[in-house]
Amino acid sequence: MVGYEKLYPLMNSTHWISYFIAGAVLLAACGTGPAPEDPAPQVLFGPSAMDIPFPNSAWLDPDTGTLHHSTDGASPAYASLIDSYLNTLPAFPPNTGIMFRINAPRDSLDEESIRENTHLVDLTDEVIPITDVAWALEDEPGGFTRVIGSRSSKWSLGHRYALIVATGLKTTTGEPLEVSPSFRQIRGGQIEGLGMDPSLVEQITATIEPVFQRLASESVPGLPSQRTDILLLSAFDIQTGPVVDQDLIRQVRAYPDDEWMDQSSPNPDVQYDAQKQLDTFLRSQDGFSVTSRIFVPIEGLTDISQSPDIKLWDLGPIESMDSITPILVPHSQDLHAPGLVITPWTPNQTLDSGHRYYCTVQRPTSDSVYHPPLHFALLQTPEELISEGRSTIPFLTLEQAEALQVVKDSFYLEENLVDEDTLLAWSWTTVSDVEALYHPEKQLIPVPNDRETIGPKAFGVPAGLPEESQQLVQSLLDGVIQTGGFPPNTTIQIPMSGVLDTSDIQIVEEAHNPMNVAQGHILLLDVTDIDAPTDLMLLNDRPPLTNFSISADSSGRLTLAPTQGGWPVNRRILVVLLKTLPTSSDGTLLPTPDFFLSALEHPLVDPENGLSLVHPLSDTEANTLETRRLENVFYSSLLSVATNGILNIEDVALFWTFQTREQPMEDLDELYLHMLLDNVDSSLKSGAFKNIQNHSPPEELSGYNLNEIGHVMLNGRFESRAMIQPEDILLDEDGNVTSFPEFEFADDGTPIWSPNDVPFVVALPGGMPPQEGWPILIYQHDLGMNAMSLFQFAHKYTEQDIAVVAMDTYLHGQRALESKADGEHYFDGSILALRDHLRQSTLDLMAFSLFLRNGLAPFVKTYLYQQGTLHVGYQGLNIGKVYFHGYGLGGLFGIPFLGLDSFVSRCALSMVGAPLIQLMTESDDPQMHSLIAGFTEFSRENPAYNLSPIYDLLQWGLAPAEPIQYAPLVLDIMNTAPNNRKVFLQLAEQDTAVSYDSSMSLWTKLKGGSAPERYDLKVYPDTCHQFLTAGCNTGVNDPASIPLTRQEAWQDLLHFYQSGQFP
Repeated sequence: MVGYEKLYPLMNSTHWISYFIAGAVLLAACGTGPAPEDPAPQVLFGPSAMDIPFPNSAWLDPDTGTLHHSTDGASPAYASLIDSYLNTLPAFPPNTGIMFRINAPRDSLDEESIRENTHLVDLTDEVIPITDVAWALEDEPGGFTRVIGSRSSKWSLGHRYALIVATGLKTTTGEPLEVSPSFRQIRGGQIEGLGMDPSLVEQITATIEPVFQRLASESVPGLPSQRTDILLLSAFDIQTGPVVDQDLIRQVRAYPDDEWMDQSSPNPDVQYDAQKQLDTFLRSQDGFSVTSRIFVPIEGLTDISQSPDIKLWDLGPIESMDSITPILVPHSQDLHAPGLVITPWTPNQTLDSGHRYYCTVQRPTSDSVYHPPLHFALLQTPEELISEGRSTIPFLTLEQAEALQVVKDSFYLEENLVDEDTLLAWSWTTVSDVEALYHPEKQLIPVPNDRETIGPKAFGVPAGLPEESQQLVQSLLDGVIQTGGFPPNTTIQIPMSGVLDTSDIQIVEEAHNPMNVAQGHILLLDVTDIDAPTDLMLLNDRPPLTNFSISADSSGRLTLAPTQGGWPVNRRILVVLLKTLPTSSDGTLLPTPDFFLSALEHPLVDPENGLSLVHPLSDTEANTLETRRLENVFYSSLLSVATNGILNIEDVALFWTFQTREQPMEDLDELYLHMLLDNVDSSLKSGAFKNIQNHSPPEELSGYNLNEIGHVMLNGRFESRAMIQPEDILLDEDGNVTSFPEFEFADDGTPIWSPNDVPFVVALPGGMPPQEGWPILIYQHDLGMNAMSLFQFAHKYTEQDIAVVAMDTYLHGQRALESKADGEHYFDGSILALRDHLRQSTLDLMAFSLFLRNGLAPFVKTYLYQQGTLHVGYQGLNIGKVYFHGYGLGGLFGIPFLGLDSFVSRCALSMVGAPLIQLMTESDDPQMHSLIAGFTEFSRENPAYNLSPIYDLLQWGLAPAEPIQYAPLVLDIMNTAPNNRKVFLQLAEQDTAVSYDSSMSLWTKLKGGSAPERYDLKVYPDTCHQFLTAGCNTGVNDPASIPLTRQEAWQDLLHFYQSGQFP
């Protein structure tokens, strides 16, 4: 018999008679006779489209790859949704609801039995029950009931699910609900005579038969395993990603959004206090912050190349909305799970105050997998979502439909900016008042600042710098504040979204004077050593700082410049901007949402898992602000104590701290002092000499001139103290560096180091050494070379009876990263990475010098004696004559070494320059220049910007490794030594790697006030950086003259080392 449910399709009550007649005709045509007047209550199934459970993958057309849901019996709104949206999809949206029908009134049904016996399962891998489903029953015309299921979360992209209605449903009188005759036939495999479209029946069978089999075979507890225990079964698939997301019921939406702002009360589903307070704060203003994160939710987006096209439009000032002329705002798009964050390419990466903006998300190509989200399609449906007090969309409850209808009624659609490829569109306005800009992720922060990562935009450098250069400069400045503070003459710069009236700004001079505080706008307090509530009494003897002037530029950036000698040295200063600061528009100075959140008493992240509790903050952003919040709790109480309770955090638009310190390196670096004073194992760790006078030289020396070289060691190892190790450098799967290690110190300042064996090579002269032994020359190679480069010219020294040694510099030779060239990452990373690469190299040189005197010298003596080439009582090496030759990079970190090691008597530096920032800025060497390439490029193209504060900070960060700091010690350290040190500086006239100006800056510091006979400088004309070793093929006027010039330079060097006299 044909199922009774055929008589009761879902319909508007006004169409009931026509559908009843149609059903009767259908029954007659099938020869089944008249239907009973009072059918038994049952779970309905077909043939009407409305009586097939929704969603259902049986609607998928295998030929087109899209759904072909019938509009039979659908309301006008639902029919419109089916035709214009659902039937364009390859699967169902991730926030779709569940619906099936029962042919009995709601008040006659035992709702608890329905909820207990209606199941949803995930079929993707194992059969997994879904538990976060709320079931609602809603009355329909004609005494029917819709059962609607809604998940608290969304369906997972690309998964297949099943609806299972098991036996056990009953009426309030205990009468069990029956299975639909049509479904009884289908579950039994009898698909003939159903009165349904045969192809649809075939598709239904194909989707549910595997589910029957899996339920029987997997026997999942709580789920029926026998077909006869199932009243209804359907399977459905969810779209694969990426999917533009919008769920106005769960409050998943693009941000910012005026529609959200217009809601009369906070979302009742918000669980967390921080989110509630932020919502209240935002709704108290006339728009969103200009720093707002423009967030586009896209589920399943893992690759930026899969992003849709997003257009950001400035519709102009709010007061001129009658004549809109949209202006396209260029922007960048960044992955921000789950979706994208849009950053405008404006000077501060902010929006304009008091403007209205419109954003559209467009399908990138006509064959794109992207489709609009379900709720956006509903908002554009021309029909009403509610009719006669009922939802017109079957899978929406009345409450859900009402909520969407409210949004639909106020939905602002800028038709000129929306087309058929628009996936999502929304608008918002920005606040008209001035904001004290604070947004750590955009580096919109005041500087100096000892709590935030300082980037170029913090100094007013606009976002015009290419993105890769912005990132490079950010990494350059990253961690500079770890140097312990800022120069005492540093200027405070505070970005603003508008212009302040600086003529009327008052400084708080008496923190305990209510009238003075009430009239003041800026308060600076010395909070040094105030780290706990018990320290707050120290504030009683510290009046506010007042020795600064106030100004602002055309962009509104506020500047506080110290006077009378600068800020106090070695002090921590708290800067407080009050909301009463006067603006040029007589408005109110507002805090940004980020600062508001950082000043809350409620946590911003879940303490158990670190996940963000605030939308649209990512987990990283929320944790950054949470760190600030925990600090600000104390500073808020400090402010209250300092002003006798007159001020609290609610009066503040922005506050932060910075610390000043003396110019670094006025004394020797503590790190190197530890190296000098502590004992280092100076024994030979490994290695052996080979007598190449009597035996064939090693293959590694093939091609080198070995004349007058008697013995070599190519596999030597000595012990140094490693503060950083190459193996601690982190690489991604493509081999790019993601992180460099940094020096670490114990709480008492003691360096944390580990033993490290450093490779070195040795070349000894042939024959018998003199009684006092051969002089030793330490050669330190250039960037991109290694210790083996010594053998390009080792014979020149051994011919003069000088033993030469060389070690592999950090990240060079056998210490280079695997598959990386010598020195490839030496100048990469950040200022702190370069600082520590240089410091580690200096430490290695110091250890090498100790090893030569205490380890290698006795080893050479024993070796030569065994070879029969050393008389009893003779020395192999003369540790009283230790020389040094530093080439390029080798001379750069060799200068701190020379400033601290008094045993080296004759020093030559070839092609060396400093200070480091000048060296890198003026260098054309891609490796040496890469660290600040983006910065210098911007500087050249934008000469109007004053970038000197940034260069000053970079130099500040490099100070512990800066050769300029140690240069005066190179000569002065030997004043009391019996053998006065001499320094010979060689320069190449056409050196593009080390500029002449940087070399002269170093030279001025090197010679200092020393006697002229102790230093000399020689410039070799028409020569390049490598003329002394590799020669010059380009960059000089006469390459043919290079061999003669090189010969001259070597003669000068050898003469200097032999005689101690300059050429």
